[in-house]
Amino acid sequence: MQPATSKTIPNNANGGGLGMTVGGSGTQYNVPGSILRIVPIKSFDMTIYDSHGKAIWNIAHQTPSAGLKLVHVVFPKGTSGPVTISIHNIKSRSPNVPTDSVDFAAKVV
Repeated sequence: MQPATSKTIPNNANGGGLGMTVGGSGTQYNVPGSILRIVPIKSFDMTIYDSHGKAIWNIAHQTPSAGLKLVHVVFPKGTSGPVTISIHNIKSRSPNVPTDSVDFAAKVV
């Protein structure tokens, strides 16, 4: 598998398409609007767990704006290795939509 770079993740958004840039200085990547899905979210919670299942970062009751929410995460000093990012208690603005959740595996280097 190739690492993510501006060449392996080209900015395919054009015209009225939505796209965004992610990453810190020197490591920014364009995320094509064609894969960005905006859904009507009322609020969500997010927790990041270390490899032992201990919560190392948490934020609750986040409200996206126009379907997007940028979250600044600061880990405890010395954090590295595998983590699980859990976005949970996702509440829809639409009626009759159950609360949802999603987990992602990542690695802090």
